[in-house]
Amino acid sequence: SRGLGDVYKRQFGIDREDIIYSENGSLDSYIILYPDQNYIRLLGEIVSSSGSNKERTKSVKIYTDGVLVYESPELSKSTAAIPIDIDVSGCSQLKFEFHGYAEVIVDATLS
Repeated sequence: SRGLGDVYKRQFGIDREDIIYSENGSLDSYIILYPDQNYIRLLGEIVSSSGSNKERTKSVKIYTDGVLVYESPELSKSTAAIPIDIDVSGCSQLKFEFHGYAEVIVDATLS
């Protein structure tokens, strides 16, 4: 998995940047962020990358301070982007878990 940075992927006609990205072939992985506790929302989309093998799937779980607050359905190359809007008020640890083999993009911002 890769953290936030200058990573660009094009999927469903959208250029995505500053994303969290889980690559093909990594069965289970995670990324932990330590956001400023002044943020209140994580808003964006979860989408399978155009580089993903169409037969492979992956799901995403999001935790705030160790509490599961979101679990995606299984995503494949043909799955449309899934919107997310998660309350992160007072959160000091934000964890993204990726399960499965497909490439997945979390394109979201903290506000």
